[in-house]
Amino acid sequence: MPRCRFRSVFVLAVLLATLVSTARLSAQSVLCVEHEQKIYAVRKVRESRAYIEVDGKLVPAHGRRCALKKAEEYLPFFISVAGKELVSSRSGDFESGREYNHQLHFRGTFTSPYLLEDVFLVLEMETQNAGKELFFYEVGRLEPNTPQPLSVTTTLGDSMGHIRYTLHLFSGGSEVLHSDQSPQFRDAVLDRIVARQIATVRQAAPKFFLGPEAEYPAALRKSGIKGSVTLALRIDPRGAVLDPVVQNASDPAFGEAALAAVRQWRFLPRIENGRPQEARTTLPIDFEPPAPAAGKG
Repeated sequence: MPRCRFRSVFVLAVLLATLVSTARLSAQSVLCVEHEQKIYAVRKVRESRAYIEVDGKLVPAHGRRCALKKAEEYLPFFISVAGKELVSSRSGDFESGREYNHQLHFRGTFTSPYLLEDVFLVLEMETQNAGKELFFYEVGRLEPNTPQPLSVTTTLGDSMGHIRYTLHLFSGGSEVLHSDQSPQFRDAVLDRIVARQIATVRQAAPKFFLGPEAEYPAALRKSGIKGSVTLALRIDPRGAVLDPVVQNASDPAFGEAALAAVRQWRFLPRIENGRPQEARTTLPIDFEPPAPAAGKG
């Protein structure tokens, strides 16, 4: 298991080479930590402290080893990630050429159409100078359709050089889908989840299953107007949306925003005699102007 160096704002876990193979970048994972010489799944993160469940209670983990371990499947919830950026900076002594006071800055904004508790992120990193490393930090509670910004800085003793990383997001200890994953990867995951959802269904109409809320167009925010859109689309036997088109929209910007969201949606498909079938449908979407930010009129 890897060694964790606890810091004031971030937790750094150095992944040992013997464990790298257990943390697949594209597989669903669970974050595990050591506690009293046993390994537990992390259920929540409070700032930079991992919490585990022991005898039905959440307690802080005291071990210094942790890793991402492969798990069964993603939790079927979706988080949109905007403005994501990981920036490294360093300073050093000009005469000696020695680098020190290396810093990492992560920022991003997280939004979900669902109420999600105990959300935390894990950055699975591959660095030029330090090999495999892992960071985790609390995002917190996500209210439906309410952006949650996060900005975190950590200081390290050594330069890590060029960094490549994969973002993982968890709610209650289970990994969720998010917009930083490729559409192809999300489609493959959702194919498996939908297939399990409908495995014993004999008859059913198509039903919305997962996807981001249609975002109110930025160009219309000052107007404060409500919007309405009707889309026509096909839902294939996997529940994927095909060929969505705008039938009518109170403003073209609402139509574009509705299309952008619906292309990422997944349905439970129409079922006839136990077999998934393609379906055609029309879909109304309404837009409400966002509430003004706190402290602004």
